[in-house]
Amino acid sequence: LSDLLEFAGDGWNSVWKFPLPVAEKETTPDAIPAGALNGPVREVAFYLDSYDSAVREVDRGIGMIWDWLSARDLADDTLFVVASLHGEALGEHGYWFSHGWTLYEEELVVPLLIRAPGVLSVRDDMEKSWASLLDVQPTILSLLGLPVGPRRSRDGIDLALLLRGSSSPPRRYLYAGLASPPFPRAALGEFRFKMILVPPRPPTVTDQPDWPVARQREMYDLQGDALEARDLERLRRTIANELESWLQDTYPPWPGTPPAEDDSRRR
Repeated sequence: LSDLLEFAGDGWNSVWKFPLPVAEKETTPDAIPAGALNGPVREVAFYLDSYDSAVREVDRGIGMIWDWLSARDLADDTLFVVASLHGEALGEHGYWFSHGWTLYEEELVVPLLIRAPGVLSVRDDMEKSWASLLDVQPTILSLLGLPVGPRRSRDGIDLALLLRGSSSPPRRYLYAGLASPPFPRAALGEFRFKMILVPPRPPTVTDQPDWPVARQREMYDLQGDALEARDLERLRRTIANELESWLQDTYPPWPGTPPAEDDSRRR
């Protein structure tokens, strides 16, 4: 509560002091999801202050763990990993206080902190690279001296050599997808161009009106458009086709029958 009052007093989010309507569905644009509603409060600034205070509380908790390790001279010998499961939509594309419904960066980008014996500070070339949560498991195994095991093309990669300064950031594709209709997928290539693609609706599915009959795709240049405001799909068609081909080859079936968890599938 003290953090919430402090953020409110600082006025960091005062520009957002306006109310929003409440919607039952989290996918309703420009509305506060009913599940996120705190009593009668509908002012956006209140929820932004609440989010900021929650981030500070997590930071304080991580600091307590680190201080405990340091006080016992264990910090330098400890593998310390902090990651977040997902981001949060805070109005960037019209969605508020929700996650898991789009593949835009505000819901995908998360902090990933790794500190271990021999791990160096972030280098300039690492700031231009990307990592995935899929990389956490093989990286931890490698940092602990354990076998990583065989790797498939869609698995995460071992970042231990990179963290220890023995290699350069890898050039790679990154993938994200949602397991509910219409099963949108996203691919990021060369740390720059990102495609979001919705596969066509199979003819066997008849009760998903929000699922387009034809495939839909959009593409952004994250280096110059971090907020994904300018769709370049038509202007950079060659790159868009390359990203779609990678998705087709790496994550079949495409564009046929959707995954089995789709309850609307008709056999």
